[in-house]
Amino acid sequence: MILNPDGTVCDWLAGYVPPAEKFVARLRDALAGRDTVEALQKRLQAEPGNPEVRIKLGRKYQDRHDRDRALPLFREAAALDPKRAIMTRTDDGGLVPCRDMAEFQEARTYIATYGTIESERMHEFVKSHPASPLLPAAYLLDVGSVDLTDARECAYFREILDRVPHDPAALAQLGQGLDRLGGKPVSSPILDAGAGYARKTKEWLEKSSPSAAAKILADFSIQKGDWEGAASSYGPDFMAGQALAWTKSLLDYAEFWRARKRNEADALAAVSSALAMRPDDAAIHQSAARIYLLDPPRTEDALTVYGPAWLGAADRPAEDLFNYFSFWMGRKANLDSALAAMDALLAKKPDDFFYLRSAIAALWQAGERDRVQALFGPAFAAAHPERLSWLFQYGLFWLQRGLNVDTAIPALVKAAADPAHPYMIKWQTAEMLDRAGRKAEVESVFGPAALESLAGDGAALSIYLSFWAGRDANSPSLARALEMLESVPNLEWSYRSQAAGVYLKRGRKDKAEAVYGPAYAATIGSHARKLVFYAEFWTAHRQNLLSAMEAVRAAVRLEPSEAEAWAALADLLQIDGKLEEARRAIDKAVGLAGGERERERYEQRRTDIAGTGPKKAG
Repeated sequence: MILNPDGTVCDWLAGYVPPAEKFVARLRDALAGRDTVEALQKRLQAEPGNPEVRIKLGRKYQDRHDRDRALPLFREAAALDPKRAIMTRTDDGGLVPCRDMAEFQEARTYIATYGTIESERMHEFVKSHPASPLLPAAYLLDVGSVDLTDARECAYFREILDRVPHDPAALAQLGQGLDRLGGKPVSSPILDAGAGYARKTKEWLEKSSPSAAAKILADFSIQKGDWEGAASSYGPDFMAGQALAWTKSLLDYAEFWRARKRNEADALAAVSSALAMRPDDAAIHQSAARIYLLDPPRTEDALTVYGPAWLGAADRPAEDLFNYFSFWMGRKANLDSALAAMDALLAKKPDDFFYLRSAIAALWQAGERDRVQALFGPAFAAAHPERLSWLFQYGLFWLQRGLNVDTAIPALVKAAADPAHPYMIKWQTAEMLDRAGRKAEVESVFGPAALESLAGDGAALSIYLSFWAGRDANSPSLARALEMLESVPNLEWSYRSQAAGVYLKRGRKDKAEAVYGPAYAATIGSHARKLVFYAEFWTAHRQNLLSAMEAVRAAVRLEPSEAEAWAALADLLQIDGKLEEARRAIDKAVGLAGGERERERYEQRRTDIAGTGPKKAG
């Protein structure tokens, strides 16, 4: 997370992919304001017709597993490039139409983010984009759900391997698919194909080995008289990297055979060779211990290479102490030595809250409740009255467990009330306090005083509305929150619909229509998805149905292949008593459904329409 000085979010980076320089470059771009969340949100307001901006912002939310914000952005981006005329760059620098990228990212969101996995959406992308440069990436995301006992899906997997014959990731997916079967029989053709492709990949990797490439680079440097460059390409650092890679290969080999209870002697010899190659590498010792502890466990061997003697043989850095403590505490073994490592760690890093918080979590998991109270009980809160981030974590930890509540709640309230804390912290705190029945503290943390700091932030005001509308529809600050939300420039449809929903609950249909009624519908006449959402909102509330009907008919004209538009039209026709037209519309939706789950939903609607008369308009 990258925050502005006032605590508001500037940007976030999710995931680390080597080399480190690449990550540092991403970080520098963010600090310079290039394609940050904040910058993209501003560009979105200034360039509402630019699909690439929506794709970039959608991917930011995708990284945070925020489907509700990512998916509309991808759909809007696709709608802005109906003829595939606007190009954007892929991660490896290629060019693809914005519509293709948006549709790919929408499908990816249903696989790569928290929530119900809908892999059929990526399957549909693969089928509908047979020549897209995004196809290899789509394949590798799609094959995670392939059933290798099904002949048709095996044929599909063969097609994947044909498309990406030298991509180890595709073969890794095949291996994982076999593991998932747990010994169930698989047709020999897919096994033969997998073995054949594995041999091809091995040959390809051997022909382009890092050693050969490094030698060529070194030769070029020498031809230019650059001996330092040659040593950099093919010198001691290169060999150290090769030695580390070989060590890890030995451990991978040992783990593979020990996990399968075969080839035991050779596996153990590989562990010994790895330790001999890197005798001072703590990570190698830990990996060796983990392999020794596989079933059947060789506990004495594990303790020999990564036990009390190893711990006491040198002044271990904090990271090694932390890893040692976590390793043994997680296995509830060698506890005295693990706790000694923890004590040494906290003595070495008394002001590092990460290590403290991690130690507390491991101790709690291991059932060491008394140690947790001693390290992180009420005395801890009393000793750090001004460290608000620590107090927040203290309050969060104990309130979640229903213990030390008398000190946890004041600590949490004090920390969350700090104006520098972003609204997400205040909201999270309010949710917890509400569940604990502490209404007065909820108001102090996320009530009227906090509301004014949310001005201009549609997302923050939306969360404030959601929180209070579900608890106290007559809260005075709710009316103020609605006013503030309506004043946000270029307010998104999702926030408008939320405000309209709150107004309807308060009996203010006039205000609901003012923020999300016919006048607004007239401004989105070229956006089919927004028109569908608008129609579905008013259909659900059984109000403003004439405007809803106009909107959904416009959506069908704009995007006649949009299944959800036809389904929304069917609902409105049913309400209007036009059952035959409703049946034709829902039949159209079923025929256009992109995946099995979507098709089942529309088929259920078709059954409902066939078995009932007109819906009441309310």
